[in-house]
Amino acid sequence: MNKTLKQLLLQIDFDHQTTESLALQIAQNNNSVNKIKSLWEPMSCSIDHLPWLAWANGVNEWDDSWPEAVKREIVFNAFELHKYKGTRYAIEKVLAPFAITADISEWFEQIPEAKPGTFKLDVYSEQQSISEELAREIKKRLNQVDRKSVHLSGISLNLKSRAKLYFACASNLGEHIKIYPKTIIN
Repeated sequence: MNKTLKQLLLQIDFDHQTTESLALQIAQNNNSVNKIKSLWEPMSCSIDHLPWLAWANGVNEWDDSWPEAVKREIVFNAFELHKYKGTRYAIEKVLAPFAITADISEWFEQIPEAKPGTFKLDVYSEQQSISEELAREIKKRLNQVDRKSVHLSGISLNLKSRAKLYFACASNLGEHIKIYPKTIIN
């Protein structure tokens, strides 16, 4: 208990009405604490406070035109991105809010082997069309998390679509056999 609450309890006449008002004050204080706590959680923070939370969590790029779900996911992933900065995982994670997947090939994985210290990025978009704006956004996001010791040698932008295809196959196999009665030969 803090000092002010102790003092308050010593001064209070413990009749029923005073106890109820004290309980109401404590409940209101707890509600205020919960409101403050929710300001630091990206999924429950109000949309008006989200840019400030992004800044506090170290988000480098922010665009007010992004959908709310993308903004919340970027703020939610900020600490993890800083933790894994410079890895393949970070590149995949930074592109995930935009529904983009990526295949990363470093110089020693390419055939024929590319210039040392470079990597190539194959980007696949499923939910949006490929545009110059998308390419700029990918490069901005990539510059936030890539290793500075390796350089991007090329980006390949690809559209990806999924469909359920049903294939069926049937086979019918059989033989005709004729059975004759046994004949006895003398």
